[in-house]
Amino acid sequence: MPLKTTALEPIIDDLTMIVEIFEKQSSEMGFENIIPAKFHEVSTNAYQLGIAHLLHTGDTEQFRENLIRSAKYRVNLLEQASKQPQLYDDYSYSYHLNPFFAAIISNDFPLARRIAELSEFPENPGYEYHDEFIYAKILYRFILNDCSPGVDSDALMQEYLEDCSGEEDARYRLLKSLSEKDEIQFKKSIRELLDSKAEYYEEIGNGLINDLVDFSTEQFVCLEGTALVVLARKLGLKTERFYRGIPMAALELS
Repeated sequence: MPLKTTALEPIIDDLTMIVEIFEKQSSEMGFENIIPAKFHEVSTNAYQLGIAHLLHTGDTEQFRENLIRSAKYRVNLLEQASKQPQLYDDYSYSYHLNPFFAAIISNDFPLARRIAELSEFPENPGYEYHDEFIYAKILYRFILNDCSPGVDSDALMQEYLEDCSGEEDARYRLLKSLSEKDEIQFKKSIRELLDSKAEYYEEIGNGLINDLVDFSTEQFVCLEGTALVVLARKLGLKTERFYRGIPMAALELS
């Protein structure tokens, strides 16, 4: 159900302006002349704009359009990074997953695969933890292998587990449940993941909010959780109808 609140209107206006200016500049200058930080920023702004439209009016077309826009910007950034890795080192790290999730939610798997193909960069310790890097790598391999475990999946899963001190967290169990098509484990683990995301936003909501756009959009629509539910359904697993942090309309694109 859309949140028809005027609080989202200025956010939509601001993000729309940012995206439109970027598209005009990139058309005139060429992607190769856009600074990496702007690519990274607008890729984020685009999916936030899609979420804002979904929350404000329930507009699934604007939601889809901006998710795909975000994923395409990510592809553009990664393509430039492959040509000039030294300039894009701060922005090509694997764990920037939301544009990848955006492609999956939009049911644009060729676009998701393209992001996965272009994300074979070394780990960047300055911007991602090792478990985050491995998590992203497993998901990329899963998509590249047509939604089934890759040949090195077991080794990567073990590496992820060891980095978590041998404790199976929600993400580990989610990866395992998708790999094994374990419906019961998936249902339990996706709720755990979504609850932890909600708790995070509750905590920052009680303190100083540094990013109003993030707080006004991503706390209500968890792209990670939504994408994982899309993958589960694609594998034939039965999922719940209602999830915390996943509006029903967000799942209608697939």
